Amino acid sequence: MINNKKGDMSINMIVVATIALIVLVVIVAIFVNKSGTFAKETNRCRGNCLDSGTACEGTVDQTGKCFTLDGKVDDTKTCCISLY
Repeated sequence: MINNKKGDMSINMIVVATIALIVLVVIVAIFVNKSGTFAKETNRCRGNCLDSGTACEGTVDQTGKCFTLDGKVDDTKTCCISLY
């Protein structure tokens, strides 16, 4: 009866490494999802989204994006920030 601890330790290391890899993949997936939401929110119009032909009584924000209800960028709208 010889105890072979080397084989037991390598199996334990494989199990721990597998669990750590799964946790890492989950953390990366959460981070990628949240960073996409963050990027979308930082580009969102901070003022009013007006039709492109409508006069803006303020300043036009060229970087602010207007979105449709399904979350897509609406290029037919202009972001207008009121001065008052």
